[in-house]
Amino acid sequence: MSKKIVAFCLFLYIFTFPTEIKSQGIKDLRINEILVYNTDNYQDNYGEKSGWFEIYNSGYSTINIGGCFLSNDPKNPKKYRIPKTGEHIYLKPQNHLVFFAYNNPTRGALHVNFFIDDTTILPNGKMFIGIYDQSGKFLIDSIYYNLQDQKENISIGKLENTHSSIWQPMRRTTPNATNNIDDVKTRSEIYGEKDPFGVIITITSMSVVFLLLLLVAVSFKFTGNYFKKQNKAKQAPPKKQTNTTPPIQAQNTNEIAAIAMALHLYINDNYHEEEATGFHIQRELNQHTPWENKTLNFRKYPNKK
Repeated sequence: MSKKIVAFCLFLYIFTFPTEIKSQGIKDLRINEILVYNTDNYQDNYGEKSGWFEIYNSGYSTINIGGCFLSNDPKNPKKYRIPKTGEHIYLKPQNHLVFFAYNNPTRGALHVNFFIDDTTILPNGKMFIGIYDQSGKFLIDSIYYNLQDQKENISIGKLENTHSSIWQPMRRTTPNATNNIDDVKTRSEIYGEKDPFGVIITITSMSVVFLLLLLVAVSFKFTGNYFKKQNKAKQAPPKKQTNTTPPIQAQNTNEIAAIAMALHLYINDNYHEEEATGFHIQRELNQHTPWENKTLNFRKYPNKK
């Protein structure tokens, strides 16, 4: 893996990481409670008593729900879009938000444009409520329920933070509040009963930690070996190239031998001026010492006055 690929992966991760965090927050939204027939129960700011449903943030970070979609038709997920402005768009951790469903969206952002007892959408008295992400393609949470099972002023809901996620009739409605009106055991309490000394949770947590450390060590090991090989390949000397050019052959070996012998004698045998073979090397006149050069300027006879 080259350094450019590593840099690109880091760049991509940095810019997609906030999107991943936002996506994880959106996935924590839950449809928590529904009241279909409201004749003497929770009313909106206009004094209207109507059917309503509740959205719950089951996570531990504030979620911006602006732009998400609500619908009572699984074939039309973009039926009602939650406005992107207003205090309602920020749903804090473990908080609730009630939407009124009597097809009057002009009364505010919390008033949707559909009914939750509309029998014209699904057959056999089946009802649907779904919440979708900002694209309208990803279904975050939904519920199908039977209209004939609903009673006046009795809502259906799920107990929060428990091992049970079954929809059931509530003893009393709890709009904008937790559904756990009874003394219900939480998950931590259930785990405490099953593992009073914390042996199972300790082994599980330590196993996860060591597994992650092992994965990190293995990844660093392979990455380090890979980059070592890359550095060695860059620092290795280049391969010797074989010379395919044929050597230059002398035209006349006798002449080369004669010239070499003459040079040898000239350098090591006191400058032979004449050779019996007719080979002649003439001494150059400019090979004198600085003093000898001065004598060349002297006249033969002195100038007498």
